[in-house]
Amino acid sequence: MDVQAFLTAVILAIAVAAVSMTIGRAKVSEGFRSWADNKSAWLGKLVNCPYCISHWIAFVAVAWYRPRVISSSFIIFDWIVSLFLIVALASLASGVIKMASFPDKGNGSQPEREPRRPERPPVDEERPLRNRARAEV
Repeated sequence: MDVQAFLTAVILAIAVAAVSMTIGRAKVSEGFRSWADNKSAWLGKLVNCPYCISHWIAFVAVAWYRPRVISSSFIIFDWIVSLFLIVALASLASGVIKMASFPDKGNGSQPEREPRRPERPPVDEERPLRNRARAEV
């Protein structure tokens, strides 16, 4: 394994984590996320998920810098391995960034929500009368 390529992948992973968390969670990007939500459902989900968007950012980083953490006879395969190494390391770095910067968001990737209560079925006007008749018997 090429140490220089591995260090490049680590540095790229930290950068990918920072950019994906900035886009997916930071207040400075709320306007962009809102615009993306209104533009399309797919794009809205993409930019609101730091892990999801990190794949695309890592793809651009690998295309630009071309780190090869392994060397085989298939260069495309080498770049795919580098891509997923960067995504995995970025995911770990994103967890550290999230714990340090967004402590009120809980453990999951989505904000915590209150559990939904089941809705009651509509009241049938005849039904209470039948129940009363049974109770009187």
